[in-house]
Amino acid sequence: MRLDRLLSIVFLLLNRDKIASAELAKKFNVSTRTIFRDIKTINEAGIPVISYGGADGGFSIIEDYRIDKQVLTIKEMYAIVHALKGVNASLQNSEIDKIIDKICDLMPRKFTIEEQSREMAVAIDLIPWGMSGKYQENIRKINHAIENCLVIKFRYNKIDAAGEERQVEPMTILFKGYTWYLFGFCRLRKDFRIFRISRMKDLAISGIIFQRKTKNYQDCVNWEETGQKIALKLKFSKVIKTAVEDNFSEDNIIYDEAGNLIVTTTMPESGWVYGFILSFGSFVEVLEPLHYREFIKNEGEKIFRLYQEKSGFI
Repeated sequence: MRLDRLLSIVFLLLNRDKIASAELAKKFNVSTRTIFRDIKTINEAGIPVISYGGADGGFSIIEDYRIDKQVLTIKEMYAIVHALKGVNASLQNSEIDKIIDKICDLMPRKFTIEEQSREMAVAIDLIPWGMSGKYQENIRKINHAIENCLVIKFRYNKIDAAGEERQVEPMTILFKGYTWYLFGFCRLRKDFRIFRISRMKDLAISGIIFQRKTKNYQDCVNWEETGQKIALKLKFSKVIKTAVEDNFSEDNIIYDEAGNLIVTTTMPESGWVYGFILSFGSFVEVLEPLHYREFIKNEGEKIFRLYQEKSGFI
């Protein structure tokens, strides 16, 4: 469409010092004669484009006009491009790639070259450690199903139950607390649900098209109020001070006379919390609540007996 091309040319001219007609013709897959006609139309619309002849010639918008109309700074463009690249490393969405290309086109050429040279200075990777290519493939499948309003099918494993077959109308992919989730309408439960993508097995896209519902995940779930909570008081060895500070807010940490860290926090009441505490090994002691302290003590004894048996000591 010619109007789209004209607008794109204007945006490029606003953010480049100079662009050759041959470059524009190649980019929009038209002849240089067509580009000259487009430039004439843009000039007639009141946008002051000037032409430079010679081997180093091209088109440009006068400097004052470009400065007045600049919307995004170069740093803001850098930030957008890096964020989009980080997200798209997981989604591999062609539309996001197009957006990245368009933003790069808006940058003056010298900054575009600089962006390419410093591309790896900032990297965002949202895939959890240890996750296989299957995990990324599932995210891409879900994203494709959302874009095309296609029902997906999968077996969903809960912590305390065997997998159930689900048919879901996918609506939103969420990244929350180091984990990817899917918000959608579950046809089995006939209600909106949040699914943890790592627990979705044998995921497949069906040929069933659905009409997207008007609700969004913010209408259906409050992450701060979901499920029961447990108040914990934990004592960590000063040896793992950095690891503790990585996992807890400084507002929740105090230090005893020996330099050990006392953490008071609230977490979801689930089996995950036990595993999280045990992941710190002998460097953590549960102070409260008592039933958590007892559970961790019993688990420690089981682990000790297991290693004794495997080593042939008893």
